[in-house]
Amino acid sequence: MAKKGANYLEFLGNRPLVISLLYCATFFTIVTGFVGVVLAYLFRNSASEPWEETHYPYLIRTFWIFLLAVLLVFASALMIMAEQVAGALLVVGAGVLVVLSGVRAVISLVHSALEKPVPRPRTWLV
Repeated sequence: MAKKGANYLEFLGNRPLVISLLYCATFFTIVTGFVGVVLAYLFRNSASEPWEETHYPYLIRTFWIFLLAVLLVFASALMIMAEQVAGALLVVGAGVLVVLSGVRAVISLVHSALEKPVPRPRTWLV
């Protein structure tokens, strides 16, 4: 029997909780989102509990939703600078995606704190 901590992917804690906290911190510093998605991809095949297995696809999709929102913000900024009305519509869409990714991060945070699975891990909505 291998001792605990022998594998670099093992973590003595609630891994989805840590990733969710990193995603919540992304609203203050953008780097933590990238750290969180890297950890989610590393941990997804080494889930130690059945409830953890639902969190990783949910958290990975949450990151991609947030990244799409960031790209929409940049695209809308370029369109607004070019004085196009469509840029304002992109700002609204980006805002919706930012709120959606924040809600998804909090949902995963609450479910992982309670050690419960995410109800629909493969959805792009809440």
